[in-house]
Amino acid sequence: MIYPWLGASHQMLADAYQNKKLHHALLLQGVQGIGKQTMAVHLAGALLCPNQQNLTACGQCKSCHLLAAQSHPDYLVLGHEQKTIGVDEVRKIADFCQTSAGQRGAKVVVVNDADLMTTAAANALLKTLEEPANNRFLILVSAQAERLPATVLSRCSQMTLSVDDAQLVEQWMAETDSKIDWQSWQHLFLHQPLLLLKWQQNEDHTILTNLYELVQQLKNGISAQLLVDILQQKSEYSSVFYIFVCDYVKQALLKQQLDFKAYQICLQHLLNFQQAVKQVLGLNFPLAVSDLVFALQQQLKR
Repeated sequence: MIYPWLGASHQMLADAYQNKKLHHALLLQGVQGIGKQTMAVHLAGALLCPNQQNLTACGQCKSCHLLAAQSHPDYLVLGHEQKTIGVDEVRKIADFCQTSAGQRGAKVVVVNDADLMTTAAANALLKTLEEPANNRFLILVSAQAERLPATVLSRCSQMTLSVDDAQLVEQWMAETDSKIDWQSWQHLFLHQPLLLLKWQQNEDHTILTNLYELVQQLKNGISAQLLVDILQQKSEYSSVFYIFVCDYVKQALLKQQLDFKAYQICLQHLLNFQQAVKQVLGLNFPLAVSDLVFALQQQLKR
């Protein structure tokens, strides 16, 4: 399945494949929640399917059944919710690509979270990238492609997946089985529709609505402890909080409640907080939140 906002990107790849110009190494990059892994699986299925049409698998042949059963001998997946992807794992790619295809067609490797490759692993991948075997395809998936070495990036055909039409996202979400409880903050994440859906299904949206409403009271003074109680529940909440506050100070600037200098100072405090969150632990985290709230209030009350 291709999500509607990815239709144009998929068609570009389908046209390249039809014209025999699809690169052997494809890097799918984009923000979390855009559908990169789903696109990678769709492409893999199409490349393995002898009856594909417009780079979409038929879903009926032996290859498609094997893929659905996760037992396709010509399909290899690396990396998924791991801290790193090591050199031993990457060396499997070279061995895999060098052997004959069990279904006498293509062989496809998908590397999820490719930016988690160690330096040694990335170096081990270079030979496969530089000397591709015939009818072998490598699909790298990354939300932080800038972390990949330049040597890897330069040997891949890069495609950035994004949402170009927010209405497609809204329509798709309205048609999903899960009833979306739309909140005023969700427009900030329409470019990450699968993340929005995950929050809805995991009931994070109620907590995030409370967080958003707290941020809207920054100027009037809020309890830093209330923020801490929410932010410490899940690590991803800190990133959402950062976006909420960025939007809040931006709106304050547009409404002329902040001058440009104060706006820049607020952004600097936010950047400092974001960097601190990556480093502080335990008792230091509430202090970082408290310092940020105080610093922002000082600017908002000017």
